Formats: sequence, C-alpha cells, structure tokens
Amino acid sequence: MQLTGGRLRCPLRRVAVRTCWILTAAALLLLLFIVLTPQGRTAFHTALFVTQTLDVPVKPQSWFTDEPVRHEIVYGPADGDEVADVYRLPDGRPRAGVVLSLGAVPTGLEDPRVVNLGNALARAGYVAMFHWSPNIGLDADVHPSEPRKLVRAFEYLAGQDYVDPERVGLGGFSIGASFALVAAADPRIRDRVSFVNAFGPYFDAEALVLQAASRSVLYGGERIAWEPHPLTQLVLATELIQTLDDPSEAALLTRHYIEDQPASPAELDALSSSALTLIRLMDGVEPGEAEELYAMLPADFREELARISPSNHIDDVRARLLVMHDRYDPMVPVAESRRLVEATRERSDVSYTEFVAFDHTTPGEGGLFTTLGQAARLYRHMYAIVRTAA
Repeated sequence: MQLTGGRLRCPLRRVAVRTCWILTAAALLLLLFIVLTPQGRTAFHTALFVTQTLDVPVKPQSWFTDEPVRHEIVYGPADGDEVADVYRLPDGRPRAGVVLSLGAVPTGLEDPRVVNLGNALARAGYVAMFHWSPNIGLDADVHPSEPRKLVRAFEYLAGQDYVDPERVGLGGFSIGASFALVAAADPRIRDRVSFVNAFGPYFDAEALVLQAASRSVLYGGERIAWEPHPLTQLVLATELIQTLDDPSEAALLTRHYIEDQPASPAELDALSSSALTLIRLMDGVEPGEAEELYAMLPADFREELARISPSNHIDDVRARLLVMHDRYDPMVPVAESRRLVEATRERSDVSYTEFVAFDHTTPGEGGLFTTLGQAARLYRHMYAIVRTAA
C-alpha cells in the first residue's frame, strides 16, 4: 500500500512541478512583453492609469513610476496673461504633452481630482498642462476668448524643451472639452495637434440652450424629458442676463436667478419685453416656443454662441478625435457627443466611449461589476492616448 501511495504521489508531484514551471515561464514572457515591447508598456501603463483615476481600493501606479513634479507657469502675451499648472517627470526626456481645459471646476487647479489626474498623466509619460478659467469656474461666465487661450497654451507647451513638439494634444472636460475642439481647428495649430480627447462636450451651443430652455432633448427623432443640472441653468442664466442693455434689469435678474434673492411679482411684471423673453427661457417653455424666443435674442449673442460651437469648426479639426460621455449626464446631454461623432462618421480616426457610472466627468460609485465594466471601457479608450506617450 505504501508503494502504491508513493507511485500515486510521484505523478502528482511531477504535475505540480510542471505547472509551476509553466506559470513561471508565462510570467517571464509577460514581463518580457511589458518591458521590451511598446504594446506591453502601453498596456501596463494604461492599466496603472485606470486604477489611479477610478474609485478602486488599490492604486499601484506610484509603485512603478517616479514622483512627478508640479510647477506653475505663466504664459501668453507679454508673458503674464495666463497661469497654468504643469505636471511632468523630471528626467529631462522630451515627452508627449497635453493641454487640458478644466471647464467649470469651481476649485480650480487645487481641486484634488485635478491634482490626481495631473500626477496620473505624468506617471503615464505625459507632460500635462492644466488650463483653468476663473471666469467659468467661479462666475459661470463663458467668454468667447477661451479657445484662443488654449491655442496660446498649446503653443507654449509645444515650445518647451521637455516636450516633444510632434506629440502634443488637447483635451478638456464639459465646456472645456468643447473649447478644446474649437481650439484644435485654429489654423495656427490645427496641423500640429496630435489628438483631441473631449469628455462630456456640447457639440452646438444653440442646441444646448434650447435643450435647457425646453427641458427636453431631441435625438434620433425622439424627444425625451431632460432636467438640466443647476450648474447648467446657472451658466444659461449668466449668459442670457448679459444680453440686457438696462443695468437695473440685469441686476434684478441676477439677484433673482443667480443670487437666490427672489424678485416680487410686481418687479418682474414691470420689466421690458427683452427681460421677459429671458425669464421665459430661464423658467422653461415648450420646444417650439424656445426656438421662437431664442430667435429674438440679440444677434451678437447668437453669433458668439456660434463661434464657440464645435459644430461650426469640426470640419477644420485635423487631429485624431477621442470622445467620452456619460449616458446619463445631467449637465450636457449625451446626445451632444453622439451628434459630434455622427458629424465625423466619414473619418476613420474617431473613437467614442459611452459610460454609465460617471457623475458628468467624475468617476462615480457603483457595484463591482459596474466598476469593472467602466474600468474596461476606460482602459480601451485610454490605451490610444497612453500609446502616444510610450
């Protein structure tokens, strides 16, 4: 019986040893793939980036990469017009760069999400330059000059000796993503922009205003109810009120809609027809009426919206396009990104990723399977971006 047991144990031992060797060889091959091939390095750093930016318990990116440096830079006309933060690895190696427009982030460059993203991009091999506009972030005030600022930021970053000028892209979040798309079409830089990564952009500013005013979204021949986020309504109110010529009326509507100091019915009834038009748009009307009221707005205001609409510039964008959007985004309807992608369907260099568990452009919380699904989508999307930095 002992002999028989020994004979049985011997084959089992050989199987265990063989399995161990197979696993060891597989691990070595995987390690060689990661170390020696661009595809392997990209896959590895993409996985590290995803775990760093999503809500997962383990964030190993810092285990395998050097500590980035963060420094403030001043750029623009006369070397003092704009301020931005740059994140990079201090190794002296010219690396791929990206200019990111933050949009309506009230806490600006100090926002923990911004700092985490900057470090994650730097560890993934990028020089990341973050542009933040106090006008948008603090005052919800959209200036048509914002895309031009991104053009200057791109030119500044591409000219630094720690950046490879052949590998510089643009990106942004929400309204910042739309500005990045408009900037990428600017003739001063459009032939030099490697890619544009737009997360949650609007495609057409007029359409966004009409959707917010009508509390509905028309897409694919179907109109569905949509309740815009308070921030979207705040931006809409801020921009509409600026169209008024009468400072006293503008002040009254500002108190009523922005400062939460309701005006009396008598004060509202005494307003001009122009101010009453704005009130109807801000309070919400039927879709057909929204279009009629919009047509009554000052021509220069409607022209400004056209200038900051990617829909009027997309044909001039030469860079590779990568678009991201949350399906249930309350700030900018997902239909905006879908229309953007449809407008570029003749191109072969456009990628679109739709998420279901983001809070606008911030990773949201979800169950295990939801998190894994979103991680896989983010990995597929980011692989091409990280590949540029490899």
